Amino acid sequence: MAITIVQRQKLLQQVERVLHVPGNFTKEILEMALVLDCAMEKEELEDTVIELVKTLKGHGQVFRNVRLNVLWWKADGRVESTVAAMPRLMMSAFYQGFEPVKEKKTLEKLAGYLKMYYARSKLIIVVTNGEYEIRDQDQAKRNGEPFLKRKFLLWRKREVYNYRETLLLE
Repeated sequence: MAITIVQRQKLLQQVERVLHVPGNFTKEILEMALVLDCAMEKEELEDTVIELVKTLKGHGQVFRNVRLNVLWWKADGRVESTVAAMPRLMMSAFYQGFEPVKEKKTLEKLAGYLKMYYARSKLIIVVTNGEYEIRDQDQAKRNGEPFLKRKFLLWRKREVYNYRETLLLE
């Protein structure tokens, strides 16, 4: 199922907001992180990521030369990282070794991991089906400071949310 025009516009507005935060986007080459929730089914994940990549690449020149960190979010404390070109994510071969992992995980632990290891990323998009928990709201808020809350977007059920909105989701 393709992303609608309205969903695409909302996504691009959020991305533009993130990229134009003062002091965030300053160079030609963009470094971004794409977090893929391994609780999703392979087909759903592949279709969603392909639609997101098409939308971003079609949006502007800035996404044509991106250092893309792909993070496979398997469980709390288990995040596997690879670096890939955006066009590679549009190929089925990229998802060949993917197996869904149905373990409980928390958003505050992911936010802590992103804060610690992906501070250089100018844009962080988490693709999920919503099968995570927020057990400690205060910890999640602390992990959003000082930068993550401005760079973080969550794509869930074909809707985009910023960090503040993500903390309010159930």
